[in-house]
Amino acid sequence: MYIKEIVLIITLLFFPHYAIGNDPSGIAKENQLLKDEWSLAQKPNLYVIFHLKEKTIQIKAKGVTLREFPIHDIYLWGKNLPGSSLLLVKKSALVKPSRAIIRPGDMKEAEDVTLDVLELEDMPARYTLVLDNRIFIAIRPSEGVASKFGNMLSSLKNFMVRPAITFWYAVRGRQYTALDLELEKQDAKALYWSFPEGTKSIVYPP
Repeated sequence: MYIKEIVLIITLLFFPHYAIGNDPSGIAKENQLLKDEWSLAQKPNLYVIFHLKEKTIQIKAKGVTLREFPIHDIYLWGKNLPGSSLLLVKKSALVKPSRAIIRPGDMKEAEDVTLDVLELEDMPARYTLVLDNRIFIAIRPSEGVASKFGNMLSSLKNFMVRPAITFWYAVRGRQYTALDLELEKQDAKALYWSFPEGTKSIVYPP
């Protein structure tokens, strides 16, 4: 009659970590992230969710997923990710998309005028998302010979530079986290296009 109760008591006495989970602080952090996501879903603004465990990136609004991108590979450097929403401070790319500047008087009346509109193909596929709290997310394309060569160079640079940076910030007691994410080329471009600076995001740990 009381077998279940006895088993539960024994479990709590001798295996407390099994009963409450292997990482109570991790559970508390995830609960806080879920609360932050719920808060973002109450507003009309777009927000971005990085699910590292599920290897997906979601563009959402009002709790509805508008776009979802699969992540091919993940590399994490530095301290644990913070348990709160993060603001996209800036997007850094070697070649940023830009429109041609046309000044009054530069065009002749008879000259054909076409609007210079940025499209998805104009977006970079390799760039870095700089979030607050010194969180850096490097986006890299996963396919193509040129992409694989570029990723190999990036990996070599990271192997030599990232440990030194991580150690430097750790000695100074400051937060530093870097993520390298590989996406399909078109998905990387679409993420750049649909993730404007000033947008809130949440990064769930792997």
